[in-house]
Amino acid sequence: MPSWRLHEKWCQSLGISKEVCREVNKIIDDPSHHDIVKKLLTLTRGSISELMYYFRLKNYLENYLENLEKWCQSLEREQGISKEVCMRIKLRELDHLASELKSYLKGYFIGDPSYGELVSTLAEIIVEFGKEGIKATFSHIALDRIAELRKRGFGKEEIKKELTFTGLIQYIPNYDCVFEDIAKEVKPSEKMIEWRGVAERSSGVHGFFYIDDEKLLTSLPALMHIYSRVKKGETVCVKWGCNVSDAVRGMITRFIRSERDLEDFLSLIKRIYEAQRGLRRN
Repeated sequence: MPSWRLHEKWCQSLGISKEVCREVNKIIDDPSHHDIVKKLLTLTRGSISELMYYFRLKNYLENYLENLEKWCQSLEREQGISKEVCMRIKLRELDHLASELKSYLKGYFIGDPSYGELVSTLAEIIVEFGKEGIKATFSHIALDRIAELRKRGFGKEEIKKELTFTGLIQYIPNYDCVFEDIAKEVKPSEKMIEWRGVAERSSGVHGFFYIDDEKLLTSLPALMHIYSRVKKGETVCVKWGCNVSDAVRGMITRFIRSERDLEDFLSLIKRIYEAQRGLRRN
């Protein structure tokens, strides 16, 4: 990922103070938080991703903070309430906001306990830094996204299209200069380019995979696991199902010995999944 020097440089170019940029970068790059941010960077074109939900959250946060600030100003102006009392009111309201965020995110991260960590991270940034903190967070994510896509072999214009698609482009004040800065530090990775191919082949593959009767995974992690083992010459017993119980029982079961076996397996899954969707529509 880009160095802190670049994160601070381009964060400050958005008019955010050096101190806020530095502190937000520390919070995001904390090992207990960064995996969550990386998760939000996972985007499949043509589908609504967790990152897009995160952008809806960003708008919600900005509106909430703006309204809270106006309310506190009116209390000071019209009722003579001191700044200290207003600050206590704001902190109480922000505690309430953190609680609301958990409810807001719960539906999007259902079955994944890490959403609570995400809420805690966001709440920490909001309480400490307000609206500037939100902008600094998305500046960090935007630069990380460029670096991640570059490592996966995407070109300059392809990356720009992705940033425009997600809305992250608004946190890049000068895309050409930002890209050149990151390109000096981050080079394409042969391994990640290979994984990109696996990810592209998994498009349209849904459901759950039960591997060797011990490991239950969703599509992309499962395919990466299977692919890496097949490359080593191993044979993998794979059960697939539309839901967890179907996968454990083995709605389809195959022994995967080669990339060709894997491709045939994925084609079969896509056909079954589309047929079931057609039945549900009818």
